[in-house]
Amino acid sequence: MPPPALFLLRNGDVPPEIARRRGQFTDWIAAPLRHLWPGPIHAIDARLPLPPDLLQASAVILSGSPSSVTERAPWMLDLEAALRALLARQTPLLGICFGHQIIASAAGGEVQRNPLGREIGTIAVQRLSDDPLFHGLPSSFLVNATHVDTVTRLPAGARLLATSTLDHVAAYALGSARGVQFHPEMDGDVIRSLLQIRRPIIEAEGLPFEPLLSSAQDAPAGPAILQNFIEKIALPSL
Repeated sequence: MPPPALFLLRNGDVPPEIARRRGQFTDWIAAPLRHLWPGPIHAIDARLPLPPDLLQASAVILSGSPSSVTERAPWMLDLEAALRALLARQTPLLGICFGHQIIASAAGGEVQRNPLGREIGTIAVQRLSDDPLFHGLPSSFLVNATHVDTVTRLPAGARLLATSTLDHVAAYALGSARGVQFHPEMDGDVIRSLLQIRRPIIEAEGLPFEPLLSSAQDAPAGPAILQNFIEKIALPSL
């Protein structure tokens, strides 16, 4: 029997000035998981034709993206079809930001631009219910986030797990899938760099740049959530 395969789907590119120093989304996701996963970890670009063996994956993590699910690009529609097949197979899935949104869309939910505006920086998330994804975490914890879209309607059967000040659906569970609107893979260095890059947009939207920058920090709950997905959800399913 082949070893279990973890697929990391890269749905977009990190800004080049950060990528040169720190790598891509999938590098950040893989870093806290390599010592936990007993088989190969495959990082693939979801904007390219998806490999057939994706549907045989033991678990899948979907990254964020500068793109919007609302664009309905052909590669997004192909990815949604694959996600429906993975959900039907009860494959453990973890969607991060764009990944969180496209799982919801694939399953019949709705994604739109967040009417409450951009959420960026180090934010507090409030748990609404217990779930293995949040094992060992308090009822409120800090994470890093950057997004302008939101899941405005969850798919049928989804369970709301957490919320934040600017996003009602900060996390959900849907069968074998979990979605988090925030970025558990981002540390303080990354979120501060993103804030600096997006400063003109942030200030144009009337957001308080200096307080956002000064409060940006490492968020240990992020790696804990990634590890919980592997230890509490993905590995027990093998």
